[in-house]
Amino acid sequence: MPDPLLSLRRITAVLTATPEPQLPQHATTLATLILSAPILDSASAIAANPAPRRQQAEEAAVLLNKFKTRVSALLQSRNAQARWTGLVLAKCAVESSFEALASWAGTWVRLMMGLITRPESATIHSMLIRSLARIFTVLTTKKPNLTREIVTPNIPAAVTGFLGLLKTYQDDALMTATVLEAVRDILVAHPITFRPHVQKTRTAVVEILHTQDSEADVEKLCRQIYVCLHLCTSASNKRNNADGATNGSGNAGGKANAVATEWSAMFLDIVKLCHDSLDQTFAPVQEDFDYRNSTRHIQPADENLKGLSPSLYLRILRTFMSTPTTAQPAIPLPYFFDLTSRILSITSSSSSNPAVETTVRESLFSELPPLHADTFDLLTTVSRRLEKRLLPFIPTLLDQVTYIFLEERTHSNRLRASTFTLLSTLITISGPAFQKPTVDALNPIFSGACDELIPPPAPTPKPAQGAPKQKASEKKQTTHADNLLNTSSTIAKPYASIATRAASTLITRTFQHIQPDHLRAELRSKMERTAVLTGNHEALLAAVLFPRSNARATVLPHFVATAGAAKSEVASMMKEAVVRPRLPVVWTGLSRAERKAQEEAGYVEVEGDEEDEEDEEEDDHTEQKSTEDVEMQDADAEIDSDRERKRQKITTASSTVKQTTDEVEYPALYPPLPTQPTAPAPSTLPQRPSSSSTRESTPSTSVTSKTPKTERVLRSRHSTPGKHSVGPGKSVSPVVGVNPVVEIPITYNGKRVAGEKKSKETERKEKERHEKEKVVEKQEDVVMWDGDDDDELPEIVLGDSSDEE
Repeated sequence: MPDPLLSLRRITAVLTATPEPQLPQHATTLATLILSAPILDSASAIAANPAPRRQQAEEAAVLLNKFKTRVSALLQSRNAQARWTGLVLAKCAVESSFEALASWAGTWVRLMMGLITRPESATIHSMLIRSLARIFTVLTTKKPNLTREIVTPNIPAAVTGFLGLLKTYQDDALMTATVLEAVRDILVAHPITFRPHVQKTRTAVVEILHTQDSEADVEKLCRQIYVCLHLCTSASNKRNNADGATNGSGNAGGKANAVATEWSAMFLDIVKLCHDSLDQTFAPVQEDFDYRNSTRHIQPADENLKGLSPSLYLRILRTFMSTPTTAQPAIPLPYFFDLTSRILSITSSSSSNPAVETTVRESLFSELPPLHADTFDLLTTVSRRLEKRLLPFIPTLLDQVTYIFLEERTHSNRLRASTFTLLSTLITISGPAFQKPTVDALNPIFSGACDELIPPPAPTPKPAQGAPKQKASEKKQTTHADNLLNTSSTIAKPYASIATRAASTLITRTFQHIQPDHLRAELRSKMERTAVLTGNHEALLAAVLFPRSNARATVLPHFVATAGAAKSEVASMMKEAVVRPRLPVVWTGLSRAERKAQEEAGYVEVEGDEEDEEDEEEDDHTEQKSTEDVEMQDADAEIDSDRERKRQKITTASSTVKQTTDEVEYPALYPPLPTQPTAPAPSTLPQRPSSSSTRESTPSTSVTSKTPKTERVLRSRHSTPGKHSVGPGKSVSPVVGVNPVVEIPITYNGKRVAGEKKSKETERKEKERHEKEKVVEKQEDVVMWDGDDDDELPEIVLGDSSDEE
């Protein structure tokens, strides 16, 4: 922050040393210095506290006094440039410093008031009006002392001077707008003080409204001033409404009730005057219904407002609905919708009045599109203000909008823009409640919005069948050279940009608020295609968030591409939120602080809840454990059944091998086995006998099992090379691809019951087979085991099996 005394010293030096005619050249620099930092407030603080630095405090007081004196002298100067510079510096000083406003504004305002009635230039009057309006409204609002000392004594003279300037600058639209803006601000800020000037102000405003060539800004300010005049109504001047009763709330004689009643009465006056104007405008056609019965008993209080156009009355009603009020008035909606229905019931296809000339009727038809556009704008404003309270009237409004659009969509860009805007507002209010027949009736407007953004190609005319061919000389036509230039894209069409923006908004609102399945598939595709081609990011986002239930494709890739091309931080964040959402966990229960507070307060319910939760967790754990036990039992049962099947397969294979061996090796049947029980199986495998005993005794293999009276014959079916252990110190090397059939001596209670007798033929065949296959003479059985428990396998006793030649 710069040194306030240094800056103030520079300002006073420039004001003192510079000649008055040259001061406007330095006005910009001086105003920037004052507004860029609180120079005056800091200097005032230094001057008010002389204890720390007495010399600086004295210097600050001198500089402040010099600045105030110089500005006051400039306001009273005979030089116009000096007076303008004084107005600029005074305005900047009171805006940047409250100390300057409280201490110097009273003196400066009195000096400014003397300049209102003087013949000054438009530049000085403009700066003077802006400075006084700023002091009377913004700077003194909610400051009762300043209002009592500065504003209240000077408002009457200021308003009188402003109204006089309206006549002085009646041909200058810019100055007229400046004066009207100041009058409006003072009227809204101090309505009670403004009350003596209501009639003069109304007369001046109506005179400007009757001027046909008034600017749009001037007309808007006049409408706002006329509507705000109801704020000045007193309880003694309160009027009754159309039903003869007062409106509003609160005390019947209070100011709030008087303001609300005056608002309703003025609203009905405009409705009545608009009906009177429409009587003359709609004279060339025959109306189907007399809408004036409801307003025949209304007598307008202001007769000077008669004779305006219906469009201007509609714009005044629109200002009524958009201007804030200090009380809640009763809106006469039945009278209002009678007026709008009357206007929207007349189109170019209406029956004409034969008593009126054709030229007058054609003039009316040319004025209908702007009149309907103003009506749609009025309905849009009312819809935005009333919102859900307008639901009973929305079906009727949709029918009227569709009817007018189909009749006059090709006549006016502004009408299409107003139609799209009104329909967007209605869809926002009650779009989710639209039924499919209602949406089908609105399809032409949706299609028209797409055509507004991307016009369809012009149809090429086809020659009629049977038409005579033209000669070559007749086909030649002269064309101006400028017609060959493509200048259609460079010519700006009135309301074209407004219509395109309204069409884009309508497509977005349709995706957001209308059920996707109620739109036809081809229309939905057309709208999505239009959004993609026009780069409508909001419409694409709505189409992605609200897709059709049976959609076969999505516009998500186009949305991502459009968001990337938008180069907007908001568009980038929206893309991230849709494509890669990062949703945090939302805690729906009590917070830690709340639970702690409840526990400290001694709530038993919290502890009970915790115990219930623990019990539920134990029950869940027990149930889970029992479920796991059942699953383990089922798995064990399945394993047991698999083992049993494998044992059965081994037994079956042994029986098959035995039968095969009996058929091949032993033609004679084996003698039947004895029925006496077998000896108990040994607990361990017996030791292998010595070689001498082996040679002397008969080689035998004893096979026993845990099941009594059972005999099993085990055969080797291995075809994989390698040695396999079959017993203590024994191994066998099976031959690949060979499944030998070997005789195994079987013993029963130490007696040989099989293989005792062999024929010579059998011994010869066995000898040849052994020689060919080169198999060792000693072969023993290999027990095939699947890796399960050893306890479940039969116990096997293996012995030497040597064939005797």
